[in-house]
Amino acid sequence: PLQRFLLIWNGQGLQLSQQEFDCSFSPLFLDGVAIGSGGCGRDGFTRAVPLSRSTGTEGSAFLGLSTVLACVMMTSLSGPLYQIAVPLHRIQFPWRWMVVTTSTVPLLLGYFFQAALRFRQRLRQGMGVGVCLGLLAFSVTLGLDRTSVSFSPTLIQQFATLMAQRPPFPQEPEVDPDHAEHFLGWHWAYPQGLAFVDAFEYRPLTASNNPVPPPQPYELASWLQGSGPIQIRRWRYGERQIRVEPDPDRPRLLALRTFAYPGWGVWRDGQAMPVQAGSDGRLVIPIPPQATEISVIYQGTLAERGGTALTWMTLLGLLGAGG
Repeated sequence: PLQRFLLIWNGQGLQLSQQEFDCSFSPLFLDGVAIGSGGCGRDGFTRAVPLSRSTGTEGSAFLGLSTVLACVMMTSLSGPLYQIAVPLHRIQFPWRWMVVTTSTVPLLLGYFFQAALRFRQRLRQGMGVGVCLGLLAFSVTLGLDRTSVSFSPTLIQQFATLMAQRPPFPQEPEVDPDHAEHFLGWHWAYPQGLAFVDAFEYRPLTASNNPVPPPQPYELASWLQGSGPIQIRRWRYGERQIRVEPDPDRPRLLALRTFAYPGWGVWRDGQAMPVQAGSDGRLVIPIPPQATEISVIYQGTLAERGGTALTWMTLLGLLGAGG
């Protein structure tokens, strides 16, 4: 994220970023800054319009501050926070803070509209309502424009065609570096179909230097050390079941065509064991000298389980409030 801020301090002043596609979010960013700043200035509304506490002046200040804070997190001004709080690196794109502004900006516009209707003078009332409707139209237009830029029926049809051509999972198109072509950024198009959705941030650290596309195809399971029959009993999304009968007289280390991401669990003959990564980032499993049953199951990370729990708690809370 430190390289993708929407507003960057260049040593002399702040300037809008022009990196990759992020610059196209700049108008939405500036729109959020303007509306959020208006929400922070609630005292001006309070003095100009006789609002009661029930109209939510305190709420507008909270929404305004939340919007401005989210916008600051999209700029290099928040760079030190990213350095201190390593989990912020997982955001990857600072414009993802717009998930906050998409909630707060509409609420702020509603507050502005309510405040404008309370002006006593018709002219000021009309001007206030006009400004609110103009801001609403501007925000909606920006969103629709961004959607139209990223939406291409031709590309979607091409993507569907390439996906239909590829072999069924877990097979992959035959690697042919001479005929591989970039498609939609990190995708790779081969004569046999689409493959390899790849980005540096998505790789395990042990695989950060792997060439893309890979120089050769990988078997689902293969020996890094040792030999012997390998039987793939099951290979599904999130689950692998393998039986091996190794040569007992040689060192034995099995590698799977699966990166050793957090969240995977490995069982060897029913006994849990630590997840290990090879030099290329693939999941590797030491094998005893006898025939062995291997189970590899994705269990999810602590962040996933925590997010699921929060989602259910929120849903139950909403159901309880509605009842």
